[in-house]
Amino acid sequence: MLFTDRQLSNIVKFCCHDRVNQVSELGVYVTFQLGPFYVLVTSFKNTTLRVKGANNHPSFLGPVMVCMTKEESTYLSFIYCLNREIAGLSEFLHATGTDDERALTNALAAGFRNAAPLLCYIHSQRNIKKCRRVGLYPAFVKISSKQRMD
Repeated sequence: MLFTDRQLSNIVKFCCHDRVNQVSELGVYVTFQLGPFYVLVTSFKNTTLRVKGANNHPSFLGPVMVCMTKEESTYLSFIYCLNREIAGLSEFLHATGTDDERALTNALAAGFRNAAPLLCYIHSQRNIKKCRRVGLYPAFVKISSKQRMD
């Protein structure tokens, strides 16, 4: 596991407070394979900065883990290490964002029980496209509209 003290303090600063519209989710992704290894990367938004010419916050790199397997136990060891390094992280982390890899989402749910699990935007859009291709999207729109009325 690779991290700096600044990365850890920034996770607390941007992902664990109650300032409305200024909290970031902690993104956790297995980004690529490096030979026989996988690289697990975390990221968060620096909510005190704005990207010039845009209305969003820049992403910053958080702790990284180089691992040999993509198993839930591997991801849990990473999460437990973060929880050991950052007192109260499992209690105060607001949200995690990731793709829909089952082992990773299970580990995040177990390690960060109070954090809302979020699906990243790109994966959400892919899921909507899949629903449209198989004809499910109109049914979801009808159900969602009905639920909003109730």
